[in-house]
Amino acid sequence: MSPHFSATRVVTWALAGFLLGLGIVMLGLGRLSYQETQGLLLGMGAGDVMRHVTPAFQQAMAAKLRIAGSLACLLAGLVFWLRGWLANQLAVLRDSFSRLFGDMALHFRRLARETPSAHWLVFGLIISAAAGLRLYHLFQPMRYDEAHTFVFYASRPLAVVVSAFFDDNNHILHSMLVHFSTLLLGEAEWAVRLPAFVAGLLIVPALYLLITRFYGAGAGLWAAAAAAVWPGLIEYSVNARGYTLVALLFLILFRLAIYLRKRPEPAGWALWALLAALGLYTIRVMAYPLAVILAWWLLSPRPGPGGYLRRIQWPALVKALAAAAVITVILYSPVIMVNGLGHLNPSSLTYPTQSLLSGFMENLLRLLRECVRDLPEGIGWIAAGGLALCARDHYTSQHELAFPALAMAVAFLAPTLVLRKLAPQRVWLFDEALFAGLSAAGWSWAAGKAAKALPRMPIPHFGPLLLTLAMGAWVVTSGVVFADEETGTLRDGKNIAAYILSHYQKGDGVLAEVPAHAPLRYYLRQGGLTDQKIFWFHLLRNDQRVWIVEKDRQAEDLATLIKRHKLDQGFSYPLQAARFGESRLFLVKRQTMAESGHAPPAGLNGQSH
Repeated sequence: MSPHFSATRVVTWALAGFLLGLGIVMLGLGRLSYQETQGLLLGMGAGDVMRHVTPAFQQAMAAKLRIAGSLACLLAGLVFWLRGWLANQLAVLRDSFSRLFGDMALHFRRLARETPSAHWLVFGLIISAAAGLRLYHLFQPMRYDEAHTFVFYASRPLAVVVSAFFDDNNHILHSMLVHFSTLLLGEAEWAVRLPAFVAGLLIVPALYLLITRFYGAGAGLWAAAAAAVWPGLIEYSVNARGYTLVALLFLILFRLAIYLRKRPEPAGWALWALLAALGLYTIRVMAYPLAVILAWWLLSPRPGPGGYLRRIQWPALVKALAAAAVITVILYSPVIMVNGLGHLNPSSLTYPTQSLLSGFMENLLRLLRECVRDLPEGIGWIAAGGLALCARDHYTSQHELAFPALAMAVAFLAPTLVLRKLAPQRVWLFDEALFAGLSAAGWSWAAGKAAKALPRMPIPHFGPLLLTLAMGAWVVTSGVVFADEETGTLRDGKNIAAYILSHYQKGDGVLAEVPAHAPLRYYLRQGGLTDQKIFWFHLLRNDQRVWIVEKDRQAEDLATLIKRHKLDQGFSYPLQAARFGESRLFLVKRQTMAESGHAPPAGLNGQSH
């Protein structure tokens, strides 16, 4: 191929054309009137978003679009002007990627050649068990957070998915994956959860590869077994949120960081920056796992020629971090244009403490407890013991790589000591994966010692398989994954929605607070009831009938719900229509003038009929 028509030059031309086209589209959208914008939203199927689009908002948005469109056109011109230089840089990256993938292929071939077949048989059984445990829980009732993410974000047009950010439930990259999975496969629970399920299952081999690099293939096998049966990892593999995707990217980035420490390929740094940005685009708290990797990078340079700074590869690391930041800003630019920067502050829980030191220790212990929160108490202590054994093995064998848990503790300092905040437990799911892997590595070391004392016992392979079978059976029989309430549940949401749909009359409203609200909307949508107005609380007083869902574990009781939404004025006494497990369904009807004088007294316990 002629140098003037090389593939890299074609890519630069395509990039310039894309930026120019994007700029023209944004300039065109910036010229739309308020009425034209409303019509466009209706045509996209995002009519309920219209209530957020006021004339003032539309004017401000139009100005932002015109500025962004102009910048995109200027950037297209810059890319065209620098097309030769960019083509050369892309050629360098192309050759580097060829070397990177060659190294990966060589590594996997060597790993397959040097590892006995019995090892791979057990590994296959562990992966099968991991898939089976996650499939077993995949069809459970929708939880609040995942239903909220789907109903308000992932089910909307793609333009809404990438720009609407009214709360922290939009894990944008994950929402995009859910958008496409449900577009292709329908809106059943399993299709909504498919991206989280795939990412959660891939955590098992990803943790295997990371722990194998630190402690050997035997430890990797134990780590895979732990990841396969760890309750928290199973739970979020069947919860349509972005946490398993973040945990998976963390493990990949950690393993890539080890490679870059030995061989700093430009393609490796570029891939690291891209994956880091994609993690931040999923959830902004990807900053926590990135901090762990950076802390490990700082703690683990191997002594040698060039000294400390040279081993860290400071220039390349700074460039990778800068590239990740730029890519992240570009990805979030639709959100920034629509919602501004204020919505991107990551939500965390503050903690009351008398001093910084006591607060740090209190929250560090809390974090360790949360890593084993779903395990039986005795198993939790055993897991902590495995972490201690891993630390002992790490230092006595003089590993060249610093202990990963030390990096985890150092990275934990920022949010606890400086920000004085601690994120919710699910944010630390990546930490659970690393904890499980390090704990398993410790018990792998103990199993190796036992195997030397009992040479006829197949402990290296029998141990991980026994762990998988025993803990997998406990997860199923205990129902620990089903019982968790962290992200809110309405376990009978499907039955409640079916009852409402079978008795629904045009003009009915539905009153359901968190955590009943989003799952019920999801199941009503499944039944064909997609009218967004039935859940607009400020419109309930105009409805002829209102269905009220009271959940036993909900913060507000029936009387509070009715009073808050003023359904005690002009509506009949609430009658209990049905009971579903831990939830009750009530119905109130609008009263005529004659009926209003004969309403029962306001003791809102409800009566069945």
